[in-house]
Amino acid sequence: MISVNLQKKMIQVYHNNRCGKSREAIKIVEASGKEFEIIKYLENPPTFDELELLLKKLNYQPLDLVRQKE
Repeated sequence: MISVNLQKKMIQVYHNNRCGKSREAIKIVEASGKEFEIIKYLENPPTFDELELLLKKLNYQPLDLVRQKE
C-alpha cells in the first residue's frame, strides 16, 4: 500500500518483502526518483491511531485494506 504523509509530504510504502505487488510498488516509486519511506508493517505494526489516520488520508474503509481474493 502506498500513501502520502501529508505532514512530511513524503510517499510512504507499507511494505512486505514477501509480497510481489509490494516489491513492484517499491520499484515503481524508486523509478520515479521521488523520496520515499518504506514502512515494514510486519516488523512494526501500525497503532490504531496510525491506521485511523491512514484510512482518513486514503478515504478508505477498513475492509478496503484487506485482500479479498486470497
